[in-house]
Amino acid sequence: MRRLAVQTSIWANRGVARVTGLAITCAMTIGVSAMAYPAAGDQDVLQGSWQVVDARARVGGDTATVLADMVAHGTIAFVGNKMTMRGIGNGKDSSSTFAFTLDTSASPRHIDMVGEGSSEGNEWSGIYRITGDSLRIALPIEHFSDRPVRPVDFRGSNTIGLILKRGMR
Repeated sequence: MRRLAVQTSIWANRGVARVTGLAITCAMTIGVSAMAYPAAGDQDVLQGSWQVVDARARVGGDTATVLADMVAHGTIAFVGNKMTMRGIGNGKDSSSTFAFTLDTSASPRHIDMVGEGSSEGNEWSGIYRITGDSLRIALPIEHFSDRPVRPVDFRGSNTIGLILKRGMR
């Protein structure tokens, strides 16, 4: 009987060792896979077309005003480090192209935009958040170079808040 208990103990230890070895092998495989296939960066995730599904402006402490024209016609297309806004800002037929840079280490994350061929004052400092196929951007209403005030949250005063859904990539 004692021999059976010892034999059972040996097999149990071997089973634990095998399970432990298997767990270590799986963890190493997952780690190597993660290194070989790094998660796409925000710039890669943004690429493609996005449709405005909600747009609101908040001036001072007032209640946010829905910007219906932007919701009806607004799009943003990201190609490389360029973004083209259509129907956002100066009416449904407007179009503006910006070079953009992202700061993913900031919280909330920062987006800085400089208008192509722009004169002074066509620079924007905003914040953004990507959640699945949803993109949220907040930009200051007063964006002149002497007042570069980046929003600190998505419902801050003197901001335009946009919520976009992914269109075509």
